[in-house]
Amino acid sequence: MLDHLSIQCSNLDASAHFYDGVLAPLGCRRITDFGKVIGYGTDFPTFWLGEHVTGETCRSLPQSGVHPQIRDNRNARRGDGRR
Repeated sequence: MLDHLSIQCSNLDASAHFYDGVLAPLGCRRITDFGKVIGYGTDFPTFWLGEHVTGETCRSLPQSGVHPQIRDNRNARRGDGRR
């Protein structure tokens, strides 16, 4: 299961403005804003937007600026409290 997705951009202000509008109809909003990193979601951040750092690469998808994070649900509890 996908836990969150992070992307880097060259213009954080313009990208944040774009994602504010695109994600709002889906019920997502800015949940956290640390200046250089913004977290979007409904209850907690699941989509992260950050400034691109020169020379930085993504360990998951080198040179892409995209970082998908997979959640390990093997030990997660179900909604009824059972594993």
